[in-house]
Amino acid sequence: MVAPISGPFTKTITVKGPPTSLGYKPDWLAITRVWRRQRKPYNLPLVYSLDSRRVVSHYDSDGTVYAATNNVWYGVPQYFVDNAYNKAYAKFVNKLHDSAEMLVNLAEHRQANQMITTRVVQLARFARAIRRFRFGEAAAALGMSRQSIQRMNLRSTSKALGNNWLEFHFGWSPLIGDIKTAMDILTSGLPPFRIKVKAAMDLPESSSSLSLSHGTTSSTRYHEGFLIAAGISVENPNLWLANRLGLVNPLGLAWELVPFSFVLDWFVNLNDVLKSSSEFYGLNLINPYRTEFRTVDHSETEYWRTFWMGSWITTRSRRMTTNYCAVGRSLGIPGPTLRVRPAKALSWQRGLTAVSLLLQSIKG
Repeated sequence: MVAPISGPFTKTITVKGPPTSLGYKPDWLAITRVWRRQRKPYNLPLVYSLDSRRVVSHYDSDGTVYAATNNVWYGVPQYFVDNAYNKAYAKFVNKLHDSAEMLVNLAEHRQANQMITTRVVQLARFARAIRRFRFGEAAAALGMSRQSIQRMNLRSTSKALGNNWLEFHFGWSPLIGDIKTAMDILTSGLPPFRIKVKAAMDLPESSSSLSLSHGTTSSTRYHEGFLIAAGISVENPNLWLANRLGLVNPLGLAWELVPFSFVLDWFVNLNDVLKSSSEFYGLNLINPYRTEFRTVDHSETEYWRTFWMGSWITTRSRRMTTNYCAVGRSLGIPGPTLRVRPAKALSWQRGLTAVSLLLQSIKG
């Protein structure tokens, strides 16, 4: 039963800044929070958002312009957001494929199959020996010593029969229990486990426009991060294995067969996008969600000058520093967006591969 969810609830907090020359106090801090609530057992990820806009400092030499929260710089380049999410998504998929818990669970299922096979063979040998009245062989099939079994003959008493029954009962009952335990493991599916990853990126930008009479400079640092989490269970081990072998996504397999396609993957995440359509085949994602973290630190300066008596004199100057912070949680784990990968220095492994490919092309 899904726990009831109520909301959304919204709360806004504002804080005034220092007064201007005219006595007006603008809003220098504005925080808006939107959240949901659920009843016990509090086991579901809920949609959540936080938006914070703050004027860190502001100075205007003549006091004619004031700064407020609506002056806070908050825009982020979309390609930067997509690259940050693609990085987190790739990290989530890699951890899923390399998960030690997954390997342990699969090994447990293999052991369960082996256990059933071994115990059924034991019971078959035991039943065949009992049918032929070979109690010694029956004891050996259960791993019991022949000396512990009292032979059945004409002088057997009811006490001897009871002893033999107890010996066999306590021998084959554990076998039945082992088979039941193994069947419970196989029929209940692989036990779920949880994966949580984080990834973040930074992007600095600056610009300037300077002249003798007027000039502006600005600098901005963007920080974008994502947290991706979900519980994982294997619904169809055979489909999951076929997925890992690349048999359920012909497009991804065809792309990998293209000569030198991996070189393009250094610069464009085309292969990741192609594989994402079948990435979770055979699996069940339990309460998947993603949380986005964003900060934008922005500062700008501006001046005005006039020519007076043979020199340029600053008549007015203005400085402002702002900060934007946002957190948002959404449900689901969408696939990556096709983007050019962020530029970075070529590693020696990739450089060696590129040289080798070039030499092969020249030789051909």
